[in-house]
Parts: sequence; C-alpha cells; structure tokens
Amino acid sequence: MKRWLIAALFLSSLVILAESVSYKNFTTPPAPGAPRVVTPDKTVSYGGFQIQPMPGMKWGIAPGKGQRENMAFWAIVDAKNILHTTIAMVALSPQLPEQRLKKISLEMLKDHMTKRFLSDRSGRFKNIKVSSQITTINGVKFAKVVGSAQDTGSRHSAKPLRLYAETLSGITSDGRIFTISISERNPEQNSKPDHAAINQFIHAVRLTTPQK
Repeated sequence: MKRWLIAALFLSSLVILAESVSYKNFTTPPAPGAPRVVTPDKTVSYGGFQIQPMPGMKWGIAPGKGQRENMAFWAIVDAKNILHTTIAMVALSPQLPEQRLKKISLEMLKDHMTKRFLSDRSGRFKNIKVSSQITTINGVKFAKVVGSAQDTGSRHSAKPLRLYAETLSGITSDGRIFTISISERNPEQNSKPDHAAINQFIHAVRLTTPQK
C-alpha cells in the first residue's frame, strides 16, 4: 500500500511538471507576421511565481517583451481597435536587506503607489481618481491601488484615451517585493474597464516561493 501511494504521488508530480512551461520558452521575439501574443494552455513558470492558464480569456504572453526570470509581460490584443491596449506586468524583486525591510510596510507601499499615480508633472493625465486598500489574494497580503484618468499624451491618438490601472504590491515571507500591475487604455471614453479579465489575471498569478 505504501509503495503504491509513493508511486501515485510520483506520477502526479510528473503530471504537474508536464502541465508547466518555462518563461524561457517565450524570450525570443516573434517572427515578422507572427501573432503579437501567444496564449499558453499550460502554466508558465518564472523564478518564484507562476501564471496559470485562463480559459475563455484573451490574455497572452508577449514573446521577447520583457520576459525574464523575475518579470512577466502579458497583454490582451484588441484586433478590432489597436488603440485599445491592456497590459499586465508581474515582478518579484531580489531579497531585500533586513535593515531595509524593517522600514517597509504595506501602508507605506500603498501611500507610495497612491502618490506616484497622483503625481503628474507633465500634465499628461486629466481627471485623475485614485482609491486604495489592503487586500489578500491567493494567500498574499497586498497594498492595492486603483486609478483612472484621461491620458492625453498618447503618440498614437489625437484624442484622450481612458486609462484604468490596478497595482498590487506585497511583501513575501522571504523578504521580496511582489508586484502585479495592470493598465488598460481605451479610446472609447464611455467604455468600462474589463474587470473580469483583470480579476482573472490577478488570481491566475501564484507565488511559488515559500510563504509563512
């Protein structure tokens, strides 16, 4: 019975490994004429985190576009409107020195991200609105900042783009800063953000570093 259980656990681990691919598979830029994003049907593993498949969604990994061990770059391409862009970035910092960690808290991260979104010395963003909170997703506590504005500085559009952004930043148990950032720009000012797609991406991101 014990041998059967060990064999079953070993086989199940092989299945899990087979259902995962490395970010290294997507570090080469796409060939001319190839799709700008690739939708993996398996979990994509990075260094310390992974992104699970999102059935029914249009999220794809952008090959060669910032894919590194500690950073992921994904996007949704709107084939009907090239000015409608949705971009997601995930980053995991190196371990921070203990003295620096003592000075960092979720409240501090929340305040820093809020001030950063509100500060616009260029005058590019109009009608800025920001809200923030502390939340827990997939067992990780995050400082979450949500913002919206009119982006008047696009090189590709004479008209302002509606900007919606969500940023989550947390502190892992081994002393790293874990950040998920999503932004959507849309030329249709009266359109609503695709909250379903945004939420599904956020919940598809999982830490693989040990958590207390």
